Amino acid sequence: MNGGGELSVRVADLTEARGITLIVEVSDTGPGIPEDLLPRIFNPFVTTKARGSGLGLAICSSIADAHRARLRARNNTERSGSTFTVEFPVITEQAARVSA
Repeated sequence: MNGGGELSVRVADLTEARGITLIVEVSDTGPGIPEDLLPRIFNPFVTTKARGSGLGLAICSSIADAHRARLRARNNTERSGSTFTVEFPVITEQAARVSA
């Protein structure tokens, strides 16, 4: 991270009635996301950087959609920074039985 700070990654799984979900959370201790940007942070060309294109999170969102994953962002409440969460549905396939 530019200027220091901490970055942490957490991985977990969640089993619910609708199936298994793999959860990946990436958190930082930076300034967080301006509240007015949160609803549109994954839209193309949304950026807070003078030299940013605003395409990075839009591309991440497209990749998540292609994998039927859910991508969310929120500001941390207990400390500074933000957390990005990706929830991937785990697809299990039963092997077909073949009679010999």
